[in-house]
Amino acid sequence: FENKVKINKIIDKCLSNGLKIFGFGASVGTTTLVYDFEIEKKINYIFDNEKKRFNLYMPGTDIKVLNPNNLKKHNIDYIIIFAWRYAKQILLRNKKLFSKNNKSSGDWNKYYVMEIALFFTGFCLHLGCEFTGINKWYCKHGNACSK
Repeated sequence: FENKVKINKIIDKCLSNGLKIFGFGASVGTTTLVYDFEIEKKINYIFDNEKKRFNLYMPGTDIKVLNPNNLKKHNIDYIIIFAWRYAKQILLRNKKLFSKNNKSSGDWNKYYVMEIALFFTGFCLHLGCEFTGINKWYCKHGNACSK
């Protein structure tokens, strides 16, 4: 609960200053985290390197998944890297696409408290979804997995 409050305060402050917030990493864990943290109305778009996800929407939201090659076409102020385990690879792989004006969630706190909080929250949510069978159901009925 404490992490949810902290992250919402940061996001709300950005939004109140007219900043646009995007996400990176459109996994089932991201969907769960977005709903759990109640930020589904606060994220403009989400980028993902997985081609199968391009132009789909995160389940139950208006958050469209875009190709990272479209980063430059949007006026992005902040990018929340939801795929915390791959943050360094995402930043390296897409280095040319990020402008110097973009800030990632890593810039918010140089001691990585936010990333650690997101990691543990996401990890616990992922385990919960895995053990309850939600991941299997989501893959079978959702748009994220190919058949």
